Amino acid sequence: MAGTTTRAEVAVLFDWNGWWGLEELWGLPRNDFHYVDSVMRHYRPLWEHPHAVDVVSPHSDLSGYKVLVVPKAYLMDDEGVAAVTG
Repeated sequence: MAGTTTRAEVAVLFDWNGWWGLEELWGLPRNDFHYVDSVMRHYRPLWEHPHAVDVVSPHSDLSGYKVLVVPKAYLMDDEGVAAVTG
């Protein structure tokens, strides 16, 4: 309805540092990590069945979510780890 809002209880974490770290691993024999594809494989089924889903960063306020999906966590700083595990 016009003028109403829906609060998502589910969030998918998107971490720019993790994306960079997984896809820019120069010198490895093969690099077939596709971070964005992995995030979308987690996000899409939730959105399609229909759940309100937010895409958040590790530095977002995560306290209001009942479910937090964290695909391929990599290179997360201490603040992000505390937010995700806290």
